[in-house]
Order: sequence, then structure tokens, then C-alpha cells
Amino acid sequence: MSSKPRLGELLVQQNLVSQETIDIALRIQIGGNRRLGHILVRMKEITDDQLAETLAQQFKTPIISIDEKFSPEVKKIIPRYLCKHYGVLPLALKTKNILQLAMSDPSDEDAISDIQQYTNKAIEPLLARQTEINKEINRRIPFSIKDL
Repeated sequence: MSSKPRLGELLVQQNLVSQETIDIALRIQIGGNRRLGHILVRMKEITDDQLAETLAQQFKTPIISIDEKFSPEVKKIIPRYLCKHYGVLPLALKTKNILQLAMSDPSDEDAISDIQQYTNKAIEPLLARQTEINKEINRRIPFSIKDL
């Protein structure tokens, strides 16, 4: 069984960052559950688009368009504060209690597990750009009492 390349390795191979930058970001990551890609974006070493493209390559999955996938029936499944906390957006409810979820990192097991527990639905993570997710949360997810 071959393992998929790590995000840091891919970013170095693509000459987007140096190994030294990856090492610095990994030291920052120690002691927390923050994702390497998001740390590098915050460090302004890579853009949100570069992260999404590299994750698409790593997971061999396309970057979805929220406009094409979003179904209004799911807008109240996850409260806005939880969408913002995990950087996710519910997209559609499929058969067999499966919730499609736009995520900037489909390997974020903590987010998937917590959302799954909150909604009592099986989660199908789909890759989307974080900037698009953030914009669409504000546009599509209504405020609720839980957001206060």
C-alpha cells in the first residue's frame, strides 16, 4: 500500500515553500490541533488557492463549486458559529442520511467527527476553497439563537 505524499512535501516539491519554512510551521503546529496548510496561509507563505490546489492533488479530488452543490434544505442543519469554528459549510443531504460538507481540508478528522456527532449524520467531505466557504457561510447560513 503506497501512502499519499504529505502536504509539506508537495509544497516543497512545487517550489511554493522551502523545507525551512515547513519546519518552522511544524514547530508552530506542535501542541495544537491546527492544520499545517492553514498555518502556512496565516504566515502568508502560500495563498488559499495554492493550498486548495495542493490538497486537491494530494487527495486526488476536485475542488467543488459551492454554488453548484448547495441545497437550501441544509441551511439550518449546522449553526453559523459551528460552521465558522470548523470552516465548513453544509451542502446537501443525500440518501442514507449522508450530509455533504464543504471543507478546506477533507482530512480534518476532528471537524468531521464533531459535525457528525452534532448532526447525527454521516459526513461526506468535499474540498472547497476556504475563502469561498467563509463568504458562503455569511451568505447562506442564517443566524440562530445558538449563535449568540
